[in-house]
Amino acid sequence: FIIVLEIDINKLKKSWKTLFISGIFQFVLGFLLSGIIFITAGITFGGKFDILYLAVAVSISSTAIVVKLLYDKFEIDTLAGRITLGILVFQDLWAIIFLGLQPNLNKPEILSILMSFVKGGVLIGISLTISRYFLPFIFKKIAKQPELVLITSLGWCFLICKIADLFGMSLEMGALIAGISLSAFPYNIDVIAKITNIRDFFITLFFVSLGLKIPNPIANMEILYTALAVSVIAVVVRYISMIPLMKSLKTGNRVSFLIPTNLLPVSEFALVIAAIGYNIGHI
Repeated sequence: FIIVLEIDINKLKKSWKTLFISGIFQFVLGFLLSGIIFITAGITFGGKFDILYLAVAVSISSTAIVVKLLYDKFEIDTLAGRITLGILVFQDLWAIIFLGLQPNLNKPEILSILMSFVKGGVLIGISLTISRYFLPFIFKKIAKQPELVLITSLGWCFLICKIADLFGMSLEMGALIAGISLSAFPYNIDVIAKITNIRDFFITLFFVSLGLKIPNPIANMEILYTALAVSVIAVVVRYISMIPLMKSLKTGNRVSFLIPTNLLPVSEFALVIAAIGYNIGHI
């Protein structure tokens, strides 16, 4: 929810052509290259879709970390910053697509996959309609009460998550759609300002709960070696896929190098996707 909420779509329109091409091909090239390397290296853990999940995981970047780094370095409005944000938006869209496909990977029926996209489209339509015609009236009434702004925005997130659950979609996908519908909202800045502290609290809980589930890596050193290999592959793939792509778009040597550098942190969304895959039995 917060990942998409913090991205200003309007600012990204200035470089729409470069963003569109790089946003599509960054994931596709990263996915194909890393998949080929993982298959060649024989990296697998006994699951049916290990290579697929690994390739998806290393092809998407951490919006939360990257956006924070760009803000801290005052590079959010530079050319490299805008292109980086645009690619992150497309990565979130790729993540939504994969979340829609996830439940049907074992039985990839075309009708089921199409229904997943139809449900996603319907949910996006519902949330955008409500956020455009009803939410402005509600937020206008409560704008002077910060606590209500926070509670209402979180309530909106949970409402869309519940509708997504009723549609047979993942809660994470519902949260993404809820964030998209508020990202271009007139009160977006106020919502982000109020939700920052609670975001940090939930992120802390997220990583603590994640750490509690991880077995002691010292007991299995092979996992550490594999993790190191995957990390190196993730870094190498970023550069060899992105630098030629950005140079072909005539962004210049410096920007072509900065963008893959900005995108190095692997997404926390990869952890969510992997956790869902584990629960389904894919990995």
